[in-house]
Amino acid sequence: MEDALSMLLRKTQAKSPALDDVVLDFIYQLLVHLQIPGNDTDASPTLLRQSKCIVGCILSILGANLERLVAQSSTPPPLVVTAMACLGLCGIPICHIVHFAKWKAFRAEWMAMVLPTASIESCPSDSDEDDHDDDDGALILQADIDRHTNQMVRTLLPDPFGLKYMGDLPAWSDAGLAVVAHWLAVVPSLRSQTNAMSPANLIAIEPLAPHIETLLHHTAVAIKRGGLTMLTAILQASNPHVATPSSSSCLLSSNEKSLNSLFQAVLSAMVMLPDAADRAHALASWQRLVDMVAPTLR
Repeated sequence: MEDALSMLLRKTQAKSPALDDVVLDFIYQLLVHLQIPGNDTDASPTLLRQSKCIVGCILSILGANLERLVAQSSTPPPLVVTAMACLGLCGIPICHIVHFAKWKAFRAEWMAMVLPTASIESCPSDSDEDDHDDDDGALILQADIDRHTNQMVRTLLPDPFGLKYMGDLPAWSDAGLAVVAHWLAVVPSLRSQTNAMSPANLIAIEPLAPHIETLLHHTAVAIKRGGLTMLTAILQASNPHVATPSSSSCLLSSNEKSLNSLFQAVLSAMVMLPDAADRAHALASWQRLVDMVAPTLR
C-alpha cells in the first residue's frame, strides 16, 4: 500500500492540482473498503503502519495546497471536507493527529534531556595495524549501546498525549497538519464528522500552538491571515487554555512559558503584515494571549 500511495502522490503535484480530488476520492473509497477500526490505538503494527501511511498521504496533499486551502475564511473547500472524511476512517483518532506536533516536540525535548550524550573513545593501540580494527570495534560498540539506550529511554518515555503507541514518528507534513488544525478550529462542525475523541479538549491553545506558528511564520500574507483566523477562533472558545494534557502531567514548563514561541510568532506576523486591519487583528490576538497570563508572570 505504501508503494501504491507513493505512486499516487507523484500525480498530485502543484502543476496538476485537479488530480488531488481524484486521489483523495480514491483514498476515501479504499478506506471504506478496508473498514479500519476507528480510534484503534491497539492495532497491529502492520495495520498501524498502513494507517500512518494513509494519513501521511492525505496530509501531503493538504500541505501542497496550503495557501489555497487556508485563504478561505469561513467555508472549508471540498478538498478539506473529503480529507476530513478520510481522516475519520483511517483508524488514528483525529485528536492524536492534531496533537502530533506537540507530542513530537515534547518527545524531542524529553529525549534530549534524558538520553546520555557521552561518546566512547577508542583506546590507543600499540600498533598502527590495530587502529582501524579498534575504530570499527568502537563504532560497533557505540551503535549497540545507542540502540539499547534508545530502547530503554523510549520505554521510560512518559505518554501524556496518549501517542506512544504510534512508535517511530512518521514524517507527516507540518503544513498538512496545520490545514487540518485550522479548519477544525474555524469550523466546529467538522469535528463531529471526524469521530473526534474528547472533542472538548481537541481545540485548545497549547496543543495547537505549533500549527498556528506554522501558519504565522509562512511568507504568504494569506496564510499568515489564516493563522490569525485560527488563533481568534480558539480564543473565542469557552475555555481556550485547556490543554490536553495539563502541563504538570507531561513535564513541560508552565503554560505561559510554553506559549512564548506563539507570542513571538504573533508579533512577527504583526510586523510583516502590510494591511493595517490585519495588523490590528494581530495586536488584538496578542493582547488576548497576554490576558491569559497571570499578572505576576507577565
